[in-house]
Amino acid sequence: MKCIRCLTLLCLSLACLSGAQANFEIQRWTTEQDIEVYYVYRSELPMVDLSLIFDAGSIRDGKQYGLAHLTAKMLVHGAGGLSADHILAHFDSIGARYGAAPGRDLTTLSLRTLTEHLQKAIDMFITVVSSPDFPDEALAQVKARTLTTIHKQKQEPRAIAGITLFKTLYGDHPYGHPGIGEEQTVKMLSRDQLKDFYQRYFVRNNLTLTVVGDITKDQVNTLAKNLSGKLEAGTRAPPLPLAKVQTEARKVHVPFDSNQAHVYIAQLAVTHKDPDYFPLYVANHIFGGSGFGSRLLEEVRVKHGYAYSAWSYLALERMRGPFVIGFQTHVDQTDTAIALVYKLLEKYISEGPTEKELELSKNHTQGNFPLRVSSNGQISGWVRRIALEQHELNFLDTFTNKVNQVTRADIINVLQQRIDPNKMTTIIVGGQ
Repeated sequence: MKCIRCLTLLCLSLACLSGAQANFEIQRWTTEQDIEVYYVYRSELPMVDLSLIFDAGSIRDGKQYGLAHLTAKMLVHGAGGLSADHILAHFDSIGARYGAAPGRDLTTLSLRTLTEHLQKAIDMFITVVSSPDFPDEALAQVKARTLTTIHKQKQEPRAIAGITLFKTLYGDHPYGHPGIGEEQTVKMLSRDQLKDFYQRYFVRNNLTLTVVGDITKDQVNTLAKNLSGKLEAGTRAPPLPLAKVQTEARKVHVPFDSNQAHVYIAQLAVTHKDPDYFPLYVANHIFGGSGFGSRLLEEVRVKHGYAYSAWSYLALERMRGPFVIGFQTHVDQTDTAIALVYKLLEKYISEGPTEKELELSKNHTQGNFPLRVSSNGQISGWVRRIALEQHELNFLDTFTNKVNQVTRADIINVLQQRIDPNKMTTIIVGGQ
């Protein structure tokens, strides 16, 4: 569930834009080697953030749950005949930061480096990405750490609730299993399976490159050319089906020895580039996405004292993501708190927000953009989202205008079309 929250926070931060123009320009082109590039030149700091985005997320695991996660994590543990210690020491010596972030839809490999060490950092980065060795000893260690994480998740009610929620919402759809894998599947993964996954999905035609920082367009093209010379061309990963929206209510209780119950209430609702995204975004922001002042928190915490925090969000998954409401409450008042949340939601769907709530939400959106563009890393995150969702390059500049065009009638209409309290999934972890 932590991954979902992180992705949502990124989406929500992107949504907080002002009417002012973004203070950077995004350029997009396809290289001669068929690599799609998104580029932002920023000379304010002598730093470069680059990301290689492969369509190689856990949706490509098949029944080998955890395969994408393990493959991505193994890349830095030996490549081009170099050991993990050598690779990491090289990055450390020049102050560069390498990262591997396997997600549901995609795997992102990232590099942050000072411009003065750009070439040294990129050379090692390309070695890691293009020539992984998957050494047996390192694989055993990474598997052991992964299994430890899976075991810890079984002791954490929040993690249990998140995993149970996605299994219940998605069933046999590729989103239904945890990206990190399950104990039995991870134990069975082999070096040959990792190599096969890498050779199938970590290829040129399955790649998007984003670059932000103090680097010229010519340097970016040289980087793309050098990278293409090391990666196999391969083929783009095939499309997957949209997840089906549930047609009936479901309730799952997972017993757990605790005084607190973790509760999620959800329904599949939104896709990338969804035509109803803007009214859904504003609707969620007012209901539970804005913290203090949101209807949900004011009622559940402030007025009734059922929970310390209560929130809602939209998870933008490519093959349809959920609208999620979450809170923790004492096990003895779980049913009462759930009933209150459903009552609030039903009223909100029926009546929509007040004009004052709508105005405050738009003003909040209007006022937050200057706080969200203070670093190359933040800009890089927004560029990755634009690349992932295939938005127009002026997406940031038009966001606020589209939010401001949302009306109460739009919100009521989209809520009544997309959210049905009689067909929602409720997950409770806690109590007996």
